[in-house]
Amino acid sequence: MAYAVFDFGGGTTDFDYGFYRLPTDAEASEGWEHVLEHFGSSGDKFLGGENLLENLAYLVFCANVDVCRKNDIAFTQPLDALPFAGSELLIVNTQAAYTNTNMMMSKLRPLWEKGTKNQDASGATKVKLVNRQGVLVECDFKIKEQELIVWLEARIQKGLHNFFIGLKQAFAGHGQKTNQEAVGASIKDKLSQRNQKSQPNNSSNLPKEIHILLAGNSSRSPIVLGLLGCLEDDAGKKLYERTKKGLADIFGDSLPDLEIHLLLKADDKNPYKPTAKTGVALGLIRLCPGESLNVINHAKNQTDDSPFHFYVGAIKLNKFAPALQRGCGYNQWTELGPIRDRIAYLVYTTTPRASLGTMPRVTVN
Repeated sequence: MAYAVFDFGGGTTDFDYGFYRLPTDAEASEGWEHVLEHFGSSGDKFLGGENLLENLAYLVFCANVDVCRKNDIAFTQPLDALPFAGSELLIVNTQAAYTNTNMMMSKLRPLWEKGTKNQDASGATKVKLVNRQGVLVECDFKIKEQELIVWLEARIQKGLHNFFIGLKQAFAGHGQKTNQEAVGASIKDKLSQRNQKSQPNNSSNLPKEIHILLAGNSSRSPIVLGLLGCLEDDAGKKLYERTKKGLADIFGDSLPDLEIHLLLKADDKNPYKPTAKTGVALGLIRLCPGESLNVINHAKNQTDDSPFHFYVGAIKLNKFAPALQRGCGYNQWTELGPIRDRIAYLVYTTTPRASLGTMPRVTVN
């Protein structure tokens, strides 16, 4: 069974790819009953529930800079956000600024976690913030929640896009290992209907079926479920149309059959009911020395050095052109590009999108 984990947590989002299969005859003779082959991992270090909330708070402050200036209100800037004209007067690393950011995040938390919107159509709301003198001031802010939701949809879509790019890279060359059947909530109306399951995929050699395992509480977001085609309402269908276009750009006609496995829901009436974290705990027990599950980590090379985690290259025609790919070998000479005026710009990122050679020069994440 080919699997891909989308672990969307509070701080970061982690991607993991591999196979869970039965042992070969040689492995069975050694006493192994199950085999887990791990050969790829990646992630989005800025895509997390708390990071998204911090960005939402920053967007609200940016939309109310006049009110902030009037009331002498300072705030902080997320690591993955861009400054704006005059931001040096409002963005500071002080206790009051961090307090204001946290208070705004608390104000916006219901919007992110539950989709609860302000009933005031104008978006006007009163917020108590701390000015530079340490005095609590009541400010009249306008929070354009629909614009914030549009930003959330675009940001999460970018994270999923990177996840599928990483998936294609990880499974290239590993696709013919197995194609076992498994149950799961199927992604609907896939572009893979163009392919006949009886026919092999193209030269990318991808598996015919890959199981997408959602993890992390942020994966419960309706935006995530909508982008993955797991919602039947109109909003969910519109989100999934955007995902289909991205999948077509990445896979073309070689899109595998994607089976989505949702997180297990907790039951307040039955605290002993298994959840996703229960599965993690049981899985860790299965990995203890002496157990029958064999883990093969293809990400390690023969010298046991940590795999190369970056894309490194140069800018060509205002696009990032990677010369060193993620996972490439060590102790090998690679030419990055010419040196002009005795200066060479070294550009790097961990974003899987960089491998496509389409990332613009000015970008975040």
